Amino acid sequence: MQDQAQDRGDEEGVDAVGPDSTSWIDRDPEFHLDAVCRIAAALFRVPIVLVPLADTDFLPLKAGPGTGEAEQDRDDAVSSHHIAGETDRPVVIRDLLADPRFADHPLAKGEFQARFYAGMPLAHRPGHRAGTLCLIDTVPRPDFTEEQLLQLRDLALIVTGHLRLHDANVEREAELCERQRVTSILTRREALLRAALDSQRMAEEIAGFGHWRIHIPEGRVEWSEGMARIHGRAPVDPARIPLDEHLAFYHPEDRERVRWHLDEAVAGVGAFARDDYEHRSRIIRPGGECRVVTERGIVERDPTGAIRAISGICLDVTELARSDQHLRETTNLLRITLESIDEGLVMVDMDDRVRVHNERLNLLLDLPPGMLHDGAPFDDVRHFIAERDGTLPAVLDRGVRDARRERGEAGATGEHQQRDETLLELCGVPLADGSTVYTFADVTARQMAERSLRESEASYRLLADFLPQMVWITNDRDDTTYCNRHCDRYYGRPLVSLLERVESYHPDDRDRVYGDVCDRHKAWQDYDFEIRIRRADGVYRWHKVSKRPIRLLDGAPGWLATALDIDDIITARIALERTGDLLRLAQDAAEAGVWEWDLVTGRVWQSQESARMQGLPLDEADPAAGLSMTMEEWERNVPDDDVIRVRNEARRAIATRTNHRVEFRALHPSTGECRWFQGFGRAVLDPRTGEVCRFVGMNLDITACKETEEAFRASDARLRVSEERLALALDSGRDGLWDADLQTGAVWFSDRSQSMLGYEPGEFGKSFSYVQSLIHPDDMAACHVAATAHFEGRLPAFEIEVRVRNKVGGHSWLLARGKVVTRAADGAPIRFVGTYIDITARKEADQRIAHLARHDALTGLPNRSVFHDRLKQVLATVRNGGCATAVLCLDLDRFKAINDTLGHLAGDTLLKVVAERLTDVVKPGDMVSRLGGDEFGIILVDLDRSDQAAEIARRVIDSIAQPIKLDGQLANIGISIGIAHAPADGLEADPLLRHADLALYRAKAGGRNTFRVYEAGMDAAIEERLQLEVDLRQAVLRGDLILHYQPVVDLETDTVSGVEALMRWPHPTRGMIPPATFIEIAEETGLIIDLGNWALREACREAASWTHSARIAVNVSAMQFREPGLEQCVIMALSASGLAADRLELEITESVLIQDTEAVIGCLHRLRYLGVRIALDDFGTGYSSLSYLRQFPFDKIKIDRSFIREIADADTAAIVRAIVGLGERRGTTITAEGVETRAQLDLVRAEGCGEVQGYFFSKPVSARDLPGVIARLSCAERAA
Repeated sequence: MQDQAQDRGDEEGVDAVGPDSTSWIDRDPEFHLDAVCRIAAALFRVPIVLVPLADTDFLPLKAGPGTGEAEQDRDDAVSSHHIAGETDRPVVIRDLLADPRFADHPLAKGEFQARFYAGMPLAHRPGHRAGTLCLIDTVPRPDFTEEQLLQLRDLALIVTGHLRLHDANVEREAELCERQRVTSILTRREALLRAALDSQRMAEEIAGFGHWRIHIPEGRVEWSEGMARIHGRAPVDPARIPLDEHLAFYHPEDRERVRWHLDEAVAGVGAFARDDYEHRSRIIRPGGECRVVTERGIVERDPTGAIRAISGICLDVTELARSDQHLRETTNLLRITLESIDEGLVMVDMDDRVRVHNERLNLLLDLPPGMLHDGAPFDDVRHFIAERDGTLPAVLDRGVRDARRERGEAGATGEHQQRDETLLELCGVPLADGSTVYTFADVTARQMAERSLRESEASYRLLADFLPQMVWITNDRDDTTYCNRHCDRYYGRPLVSLLERVESYHPDDRDRVYGDVCDRHKAWQDYDFEIRIRRADGVYRWHKVSKRPIRLLDGAPGWLATALDIDDIITARIALERTGDLLRLAQDAAEAGVWEWDLVTGRVWQSQESARMQGLPLDEADPAAGLSMTMEEWERNVPDDDVIRVRNEARRAIATRTNHRVEFRALHPSTGECRWFQGFGRAVLDPRTGEVCRFVGMNLDITACKETEEAFRASDARLRVSEERLALALDSGRDGLWDADLQTGAVWFSDRSQSMLGYEPGEFGKSFSYVQSLIHPDDMAACHVAATAHFEGRLPAFEIEVRVRNKVGGHSWLLARGKVVTRAADGAPIRFVGTYIDITARKEADQRIAHLARHDALTGLPNRSVFHDRLKQVLATVRNGGCATAVLCLDLDRFKAINDTLGHLAGDTLLKVVAERLTDVVKPGDMVSRLGGDEFGIILVDLDRSDQAAEIARRVIDSIAQPIKLDGQLANIGISIGIAHAPADGLEADPLLRHADLALYRAKAGGRNTFRVYEAGMDAAIEERLQLEVDLRQAVLRGDLILHYQPVVDLETDTVSGVEALMRWPHPTRGMIPPATFIEIAEETGLIIDLGNWALREACREAASWTHSARIAVNVSAMQFREPGLEQCVIMALSASGLAADRLELEITESVLIQDTEAVIGCLHRLRYLGVRIALDDFGTGYSSLSYLRQFPFDKIKIDRSFIREIADADTAAIVRAIVGLGERRGTTITAEGVETRAQLDLVRAEGCGEVQGYFFSKPVSARDLPGVIARLSCAERAA
């Protein structure tokens, strides 16, 4: 019966549904279908409801209440007949036993004992039957109605809908899997393609080539980046240019040839019949530079054989072309050089054949034509020489050459006498490749010249040996290479070295001569000098040494020296000079000048001294020779009346033949100065005639005597004038004069001295005791000591500064100076005179200067020096049992910001106000001091309780916190205070101050505008911090710091849009140091500059290696902006890493903008012009954030985490909302920092933030873990 049903189904052309046509056949029973079966069992009140599905051998039961089986044998299933039959008609068998088709069916007789069956076909899709919804009962159901059949059809439709829905889901999953598979394949292929392109670009850049593709139909050329680099042009995107433009880049002389090559390649004719394309040509770069390139390509054809394109590479061979040209030029130069040398040369290879030779060799050896040429056997030359000259030089012998080569000898030389008496010098040098180079030089002329030179040298040596001078020759080191016989005889032995010759010089002459000799040697100049040289017997004799530079036989520099004995001449010259010196000494001592008057010639000779006294010009070359002149020339400088007197005295002396004496005046020729002279002359008689022929004598300068006489005559007149002037000085000078008689006690005071103290003339007392009564009591002792020391002769004069009571009752400072002018026979003072001047103004100025030296000029407070001295005094009192004291170190908070913002004048005003408020807080006896800048110090004395200093510190903080009006604006500042007590914290000034500084440091670190009292543990904390500073410096040098990265999530796309780089310090012993700890140390020590620059380079390098395109954000400190190299550092980091500029984001805080806003804004604009993004970090924490937004258009604003932490608060949320609105209006991305919970994320998203960052997504992780974090976030975003 089953077979019949199957046959009928085949006839009707309906396919039975097999297991491969539906995906739900192999799945487990479905609870949805079980639910339908349970509803059917209840609805139709049957015990068994089945949903058997089609299979080849079995009918899987996807649902079936009332049976524990999962499947049925196909032959045993009633539904199989239905499945194989018509698909759209139900089957109802009200009594199986009554139907002959099923009376013996296992379903009726088997375990079920079924009597009723109703089946509704499940049509999966048109023409396909998926199964049957079956109702089975153990009793006949003759009452099964059509309405129930319709209900069964409805349930079947539900089952069919579920199966179709299941298939749709399976198809959708399959489609998704297929899409993922295709996407994965495309991603891998895209990565491979990018890698291939990167490799190609790298290869092009390294190898210096580029590739191109000429699209023939389009007439366009496609270039790679390497092609653009070779042409010196910017890359084209898309990299296609017209063919004519491409050809225009070639050199005009090569352009047509390149076009012809291209046409030949397209036509496939000539050398390009094999579809090859190749040529070497020149191209012109934009700057006019000419480069040589080689291009090779192949022709691409389409399936029809038509040429579609030509692809190839372009290689820059400029340097190779230049090398080829240089090689050709060098080869030509070598050939020219080879032919121009005077020696014959030949190179023979290992096979004894000529490789290279020159024509000079043919001429020297007189070889037959054609014997010597490149490639000729050299043995022919050997045989020719041996036959012609009867012998073969050993240098040319092949066996000797091979033997020398085996022994490793470098080469050989020798001479060969040719048949025509020509002497040749031969040299053979083996080369590393087995070749040998032979050179032949004609040395016939040189041999003759050497012979002639030897003969000439022998003649000159013989001549030199008979010279009276010592002659020697030295080399450039001054070692003797030759000396004549006289030299050996004088020294008694040959002197070879310079040291030996120097030792023979007189000790007094060595230093004088040696330095000059060294200088002349260096200059290689002729020079002469006189020196004493020791003879063999130990006697020193004067010699004149002459040295001339020469060239030795080998061409090296040398010296020819001679020494002439001039000892006798020097002795005579010394004696003459001694006599002249004595004469000049006599003239100088007497101030007399010698002269001689020749009456025959009428000429007068003046000695050097005589001419000098009269101002007559001397010969500069030899002034000691004196001056010769006519009598008329001499008389020109003498007044006329004195000339007459001189002539009259001369006539008298000639007539009486006696000596003469006369006084006359002489005028200086240049200055006109008139001087008096007294001339003494002695007449010299001519022995032949007995007449006076000349006068010799001397002139004495008596000007001083004449002036003295004149002074004596004018002394009385001058004395009278001096007395008048003294009286005038006493009346008009600044000084007050006094004259005291110490014996009588009477004192005289000038009018000026009385008015100086406010008295009228005559009102001042005239006794010594009265004067003493006016002296200030504190100065009386010093005045008495100074006066006594002078009176006793222990001081040369009396001088003292003293206060004297004036007429109005005040005291004037006087500087008194005096001296005892008269003493008794026993030395006792009698008359004491002197002066005094009023120095009150100077003393007051000194006091002001002294005050400024110990007080601050701006605030008037004591300075650090006074503060330190006062602290020492107070601590000394404490040590002696006095009351406790305390030291407060104070530092203003935010003073620098106000000073930089409002200006230095406002800052000075602020400091004055602070000084006044501090002074008002403390009690009398305490000290307030300005220690420098915005630092103050307070010393509190006489403290009864330990908490008194803390109370005063609170009052100081409250007082300073009051607003201060500066330039019409109210400014608020704070103050931090450190307190140290004595004796509890120390009894020495420096340690106590250091403890207060430590407490101040803690106050600063604790949030500022507060105070801290010193505790013993603070030293250890500071030492720990100092150790951290040392460790940080070493860590920077060793490169121990690392970068961690925290993702930034874009809320609109739910993707990772960026990553912030954060520094981490893994300490070897302390573990991971928090950034808040070491960043502060780095900023204080300046290490932040090196750390910041390193972080910038490292972050760019790491980001360039990422497979995703997320931006990298790097924090930049204020100190980096103070340095001029920040922009260069950014450029170098981008260039070295290859990171695109738009992927780099620099985060700055408002502290960067505070220091120098204009300079920083300019730097930010330049960085942004490069493409770098600029983000404002920690927004909202400063007091001028909005002003900075007006000055610079930031790409991103990062809301500080403090706002995100409190975002649940309505006011905080409103601030966040305002910041977001501000960013939207300015087109600026808003990022929320510190998102740690789902609630914060929802609130941030609701307020409209574009990006978020925080521990909710990921903590900062290492570069190795970052890809996994990004992958996790991506999966979570897709799931969401």
